Amino acid sequence: MLFPWQDFKGAQLFDGGVCKMTDISGAIQKCRTLVGPNNDDKIHISLVYISNKALEPWTGKETSFESLNRYFKINNFRKCYRELAASHDFYPLVNYDYVIFPSKPLPGAKFPFTFGKDRLLEMINQGRADAAAEVAKGPGASIDNFLKMAKLQECEDHDVPCPVDEVEAEIKYRRATLREAAFKKQNAAKLQATEI
Repeated sequence: MLFPWQDFKGAQLFDGGVCKMTDISGAIQKCRTLVGPNNDDKIHISLVYISNKALEPWTGKETSFESLNRYFKINNFRKCYRELAASHDFYPLVNYDYVIFPSKPLPGAKFPFTFGKDRLLEMINQGRADAAAEVAKGPGASIDNFLKMAKLQECEDHDVPCPVDEVEAEIKYRRATLREAAFKKQNAAKLQATEI
């Protein structure tokens, strides 16, 4: 990571997208130091990604650099959803309130990179609009949509048919099963801690 944590309005924030994925596990571990080791259900995570799930249309006239950049975007997005899906399974009691991705391709993806005031304002305004849209859906809705999208992408990658209603049912069942097991483990650890 190029930049250290920053204190902002009482919260510690960092941008993990500068040179690697956002360290979700590290953030959860940091939260555990604040809420205690057996209180994952008190942890709330919101993520804002810059990896695009929406790409510029492919024309076939792109330069080698633009083709490579597109490959990196696709690869980074897939890494995002794999890491988030794995984190969601590994920490099932954590509340993943909001997961925000750009709804359309961000400007400035073509060489030469230009990030003047107008471009930055355009990206900031898009980010605000995307965040407002996700917040309007309520906590937890965006992680459900994200997990569904990730599962459907996995099916497509393996050329396996996946009816959407079955994917949604599988996600709900998996979450309920993982949360139940994690609650039992957490409560047993709390009970053991009080007995000592």
